[in-house]
Amino acid sequence: LHITADRHIDAVVLDKDWAEPGETVTGHAALSGAKHPHDRIEVRLVDKHGRILAKQDSKPSPGSVPFAFRIDTTMPMLLRVEALLLDKQDEIASASVYLRVTKRHRDQFHFVMWNTPSGDLAPYGVQSLAGHGVTAILQGGDPPLSFAENELSYVPYAQSFRASSHTTTAMLDPATGWLKSGCVHDAAKMQETVDKTVKTQQRAREQGVFAYSLGDENAVRASCLSPFCLNAYRAFLKESYRDIAALNREWDTAYRSFDEIELLTGDSLPAADAPQWFRGYFAEQQQLYRTDSEGAKGDDLEKQIAFGNINDEMRALQAGNYARWYDRQAFQNQTYVEWCKQFRQAFKKI
Repeated sequence: LHITADRHIDAVVLDKDWAEPGETVTGHAALSGAKHPHDRIEVRLVDKHGRILAKQDSKPSPGSVPFAFRIDTTMPMLLRVEALLLDKQDEIASASVYLRVTKRHRDQFHFVMWNTPSGDLAPYGVQSLAGHGVTAILQGGDPPLSFAENELSYVPYAQSFRASSHTTTAMLDPATGWLKSGCVHDAAKMQETVDKTVKTQQRAREQGVFAYSLGDENAVRASCLSPFCLNAYRAFLKESYRDIAALNREWDTAYRSFDEIELLTGDSLPAADAPQWFRGYFAEQQQLYRTDSEGAKGDDLEKQIAFGNINDEMRALQAGNYARWYDRQAFQNQTYVEWCKQFRQAFKKI
C-alpha cells in the first residue's frame, strides 16, 4: 500500500541549530504542493520523551512558514523541532530537526568520564553512563547528540602541549632544538596554533563546555632553544630577581645584565669529576630519553638529547648550581601557564 499527498513539508530549516537559554530560535518549514482551505501548520518543540513543550499554529503560505521560539532555562539540552501539516485534525505530512540547548552545568560537582562507547550501540552506552551517575564527558572531537540527550556537560580534549611525549626533550626538533609544535614565545606561531584549535571547538561550545582540556599527562611543561624562548627566559629571570646582582649571588655568576644570560653548553656529560648521585640521575634521564615513543631515532636522537641537556640546564645541576637549574625548571612550568592563558582568552571569544 502506497499513499501519497499532494502537499508536503520538505524540511524544517533552523537559522541556527543551537541556542543559549534566553535566546530565540528562528527558522521556517519549507512547503511544497497544493494549498487546501482547511490546512494548517503546527510547529512544536518536543523533548526526548515526546512531550510537547511549546507550539505555534499558522496557515500555510507559499514556499515556507516562519516560526520563532524563546528558549527558557527549564528546557532540556536536546529538543526536536517538529513541523506538521494538518488537515483539520489529521496529519498529512511532517518533518523535524534537532536543536541543542547550550548548558555548561558549572554550578555543580561532576563525575567526569574519560571517553564513551562508539559504534551503533554508542547512544545506549551513553544513556547507561548517565543513568549510573556520570555527568560530564572528556574526549576529543565533536560531541554526539547523545550527550545533549542525556544532559551531559562536555570537556573537549582541545589541545595537548606535550605532543604525546613523556619528556620535554622528546618535544624538541633534533635539527634546531626548537619545540616541534613551535616555540610558545613565538607570538605569530602561537596565534596560528590557537586560532586553528579554537576553530575546531565550535561544536563543543554549542553543546556546552564545562572546561576545555589542554592536556593532562606527562610533560605539561617545556622550553626550547629558540631566540624567542631565550628572550622570554631572560625576562622571566628579570621579573624574578629584579636586580642582576641578586641573580649573580644565587647563581655564583658575574653577568653585567640579564641580556648576557645564555644556557650552559660545552662540557661533556657526565664530567669525569661528576658526583655519584648525578651520574645515577643522568643515566636514568638518558634511558628515559632513549625509550620515549616520541623521541627521534638514530643520529637525530643523539642531537635531540644533546639539545635537551642544554635546554634543561643539566650542566648547572652537575655543578651543584641548584638555583640556576631550578630557575630553568620554574620557567618551563611558567611556559605552560602562559600557553594556557593564550587559549583562555581565545575560548572566551566563542
